[in-house]
Amino acid sequence: MAEGKPGIEHTQAMVVLEQKTQEIALIKDVAEVKDGRDKAEALRVYARSAGKSLEVQNECAEMRLRYERRAGELLIDYEMWGGWKADSPEKPKLSDLAITKDQSSRWQRIAQIPETMFEAFLEEAKARVREITTAGALKVYRLADAERRKAEIMEGDVGPLLSCQGVLLQGDMREILLTEPHRDIADLILTDPPFGLGETAEIEFAGRGNMSRSAGDWDNFDKVEASVIFAIWAGTFRRIIKPDGSLYCFVADMYLGNMVAALGRAGFLIREILVWKKTNPPPSVRKRNRRSDVEYIIYATAGEDFTLNWTGQERMVKGLLFPICGGNERLDHPTQKPIALLKEYIEVSTNEGDLVVDPFAGVGSTGVAARDLGRRYLLIERDDYYFRQARIRLQ
Repeated sequence: MAEGKPGIEHTQAMVVLEQKTQEIALIKDVAEVKDGRDKAEALRVYARSAGKSLEVQNECAEMRLRYERRAGELLIDYEMWGGWKADSPEKPKLSDLAITKDQSSRWQRIAQIPETMFEAFLEEAKARVREITTAGALKVYRLADAERRKAEIMEGDVGPLLSCQGVLLQGDMREILLTEPHRDIADLILTDPPFGLGETAEIEFAGRGNMSRSAGDWDNFDKVEASVIFAIWAGTFRRIIKPDGSLYCFVADMYLGNMVAALGRAGFLIREILVWKKTNPPPSVRKRNRRSDVEYIIYATAGEDFTLNWTGQERMVKGLLFPICGGNERLDHPTQKPIALLKEYIEVSTNEGDLVVDPFAGVGSTGVAARDLGRRYLLIERDDYYFRQARIRLQ
């Protein structure tokens, strides 16, 4: 059998499957689709074990994926996510069809990919001679789902959120906070300013969203002008904080010294440099630097008198261990902070009813943490998409 060319049996089988491809959309029986999917997968495994070219393997993989997509469509129509509905005892269960719940979930997600995106995924894989996989299709689903959710969030006009617990405003923090009503209001400033993370190169992943994609105009600034920007931030913070207020400011490690100096010149007393130790840091993709498993937080006060609630020897440490956001807590923001971590700082440096201010609110995590602890909040976010996510989350 010549290298890169299928044998007679394999060729005949592929002809049968290609002919059946045109009929896949008309199949109404899940078991029949599952059988076609298994045959295509068996041929793909054979092609790989026989040393056939990736093009040949992909012919089988594409067929398998089309069957999986059709199976997903039928499972959705039959409302069969983890099995048939309980009120339909005459219908078979997934186990009767030798389909696992995980397979059912994956195939239904593939079925929800818009047809244009699905076909583009297959064409790109073949053009670039990349392996066609279910995992790759699921990545396309996640991208499509993210676009759908973003479109839903961006629909309609959204105004500020005003409640007895707090306020969420959209706009430039300097323009809002430089107005007279905001002088000496903050018992605590807890914030994570943008430090230019969107300027790094984009790195592609097979099973998740790309890393270091541009986060938006709000995240880009000329590094030559960084000291001026830091001075503006620090001056604004100093203007709105109470004489006995505290500040926690997340900072990029390369700018730690610059930000400390800016806060000092603005009149803050630097107390400590704290560390968030990530228990599940992202991998090092390029393997040229150590993994980014820590973030630094500048802890400062406006004066010598400040709130400090001792929470115990185990918790009152400079380095706190928390995982990065995941699961239901995770929203679409590249530097989202875990609520549990923010609560540690709020609990130590405020009392119930105090006002927590975050001038760079992102998706509103500071507000959620403050609200849960019985504190009031004032959040300001410039970016329209993040503001909308925060508003939905807080309301």
